Amino acid sequence: MKKGLTLIGCIVALASCQHNDICIEDQPSTPKLVIKFFDASHPGLTKPVTSFNAKALNSTEFYFEKPVTDTVIAIPLRTYEDFTTYSFLTYQDSLTFNSDTIKFTYTPEDIYISRACGYRDIFTNINATVKPENNANNWIKAIEIQQPNAIKNEDDVHLFIYH
Repeated sequence: MKKGLTLIGCIVALASCQHNDICIEDQPSTPKLVIKFFDASHPGLTKPVTSFNAKALNSTEFYFEKPVTDTVIAIPLRTYEDFTTYSFLTYQDSLTFNSDTIKFTYTPEDIYISRACGYRDIFTNINATVKPENNANNWIKAIEIQQPNAIKNEDDVHLFIYH
């Protein structure tokens, strides 16, 4: 009788165990679009954008808390739509800026990670268009999608912008 109760107790204890529902920090998450800036006059040379910030269309908040000066930035894309439109701004001073609008279109794909981590998205078939195109006032002179045409991680540069 004691062995039977012990056996039942072990079965109940094992049946009540749960999987480890911890999402480790190194688990890949939805990657951001990584953009590298180049000199339009010398396409092989990187050129930082001075006092750069970005704002998604219909948003009141800028992506960066303060404007940044850098040659590489990373910005998120919307996962629930197949496009994201950003205004890219460069400031000459606190009141004077130049703004170009880029519409990014893509195909978001859900990838299941685990029960604890849920899903992450990757983006394929990326396209980028400066609006209005061929405007002499645009500070962005050209854009170039890098191959392969997918955003699967933030280790790769996905888009070159020449200014």
